[in-house]
Amino acid sequence: MKLYDHTAPRFLATGGVYAYLKVAEGCDNPCTFCHIPRMRGSFRSRPLDSLVEEARRLEEAGVRELVLVAQDTTRYGEDLGMGRAGLRRLLEALLEGTGLPWIRFLYAYPATLDQRIFPLMARESRLAPYLDIPLQHASHRVLKLMKRGGGARTYRELIAAARESVPGLAVRTTFIVGFPGEGEREFEELQRFVEDVRFDHVGVFAYSHQEENPGAALGNPVPRRTKEQRRRLLMRQQERISRAMHRVLRGTETTAIVEGASPESEYLLQGRLLGQAPEVDGRLLFSDGTGRPGDIVKVKITKTYAFDLVGEIREVLIPAPSRHRALLPSLPSLRAAAVGR
Repeated sequence: MKLYDHTAPRFLATGGVYAYLKVAEGCDNPCTFCHIPRMRGSFRSRPLDSLVEEARRLEEAGVRELVLVAQDTTRYGEDLGMGRAGLRRLLEALLEGTGLPWIRFLYAYPATLDQRIFPLMARESRLAPYLDIPLQHASHRVLKLMKRGGGARTYRELIAAARESVPGLAVRTTFIVGFPGEGEREFEELQRFVEDVRFDHVGVFAYSHQEENPGAALGNPVPRRTKEQRRRLLMRQQERISRAMHRVLRGTETTAIVEGASPESEYLLQGRLLGQAPEVDGRLLFSDGTGRPGDIVKVKITKTYAFDLVGEIREVLIPAPSRHRALLPSLPSLRAAAVGR
């Protein structure tokens, strides 16, 4: 089987409501904390028509949300002669060539993100207003050691421009704490940045020194205890921010997708808002109303927590296709007296 053979059958380990579509392989970025270029090789994009054809097949199989991924998604098409416009052209082709209700992309590299995607995102309701942009840090000094470039000022400007262009944009990022060169001053700069920008979702990782990584010569000077302490501090800070941002959603009505039974109970449905990507962000638990996996529904948010939300299904806006509904039977509704985390 060829590496990118879209004619090969797909096994949907995600359950079928959403599916990942890998748009490229490899990476040319020189990040000193990452071994991917050596493991995966240089960056290679899949042909655009191959991706559209696979997306159509996934739609025919009942998939409702398509999630575009790669080691460097925002460089898609650069090696095919599309320059910086490759990802935007792919998104336009997928919107035109399929009827998928939700499409999103993950892992936007800040230096290669085509900002012309934002007007497209604002205009197209099927393109999730969601930006996953792993910044890794905010200190220019640390980012330079990471060979990432950028800094707090340029990142603030980029995110502000995105939010101004796309109403209701959800922004997710990830940070690495304890990287060589991160002292107390650099960590405090990162904390101020997180407080100012107020991300919707944040993941924080403690730096793990690996001899095979390009930055191995920088050593591992930050003690493990300090790394873990900084990781906990940043996550507690983000938890407070997320709780406050979610509180604004109480009593509002919005659109969600029903995924299926909650891991806590087969009688409790869960799903996600457009601003929640599968597997990495919080979840939406349905305390009342009925729906089937794959249904796009109108939901009223009734309770909010730091990472999870609770809501009532008010109306099915776009039913799941019958071929999908037959495989994923309806689940009864159940009131949740206290759910969340």
